[in-house]
Amino acid sequence: MTEAKRPHQGSRTSRISVQFPVTMTLGKKEFNCQALELSEFGILLMSTHKELVGKDVEIGLTLNAIQGVLSLDGIVAYATEAGLGVRFKKLTEETCASLKYYVAQNDNADRRPQIFARRRGQIPLSGTQIHNRRL
Repeated sequence: MTEAKRPHQGSRTSRISVQFPVTMTLGKKEFNCQALELSEFGILLMSTHKELVGKDVEIGLTLNAIQGVLSLDGIVAYATEAGLGVRFKKLTEETCASLKYYVAQNDNADRRPQIFARRRGQIPLSGTQIHNRRL
C-alpha cells in the first residue's frame, strides 16, 4: 500500500458537518467522542480532553455499514472550545479515496456550521501555531 499524497500547503479540501460516534484510542485508554466535522485529512471531535494535544491517537469510525470500522492513525493537532482537531497520518490511497468519496457525497455547503471560522483559544502544538489546518 502506498501512502496518499496531501495537496500542497495552499489548497483547500472540503469539510462537512457530521454527527456520528467515534472512538479515539491513546494507548489503552479509549475516549468515546462525537464527530462534528470531517475532511479527507482530519476530523473535529467533540471532546474536553485538551491534554491530548500533540499525542498520537487511533481513530475508529464507521462511514457506512458495508465498509465497517475504519481505523485511522492521527495526531491531535489542536483544541478549541468546540473540541479536538485530529489530523490523519499515514493514510493509504484506498482510505483517502473512501474519505474523499464520503465527503463529496455528503457535502452541502449551506448546512455546514462555521466551527472552523472561530479558532480563538487554540492550544498550539509544540508551542507554535499549526500552519497546516486542513481539517
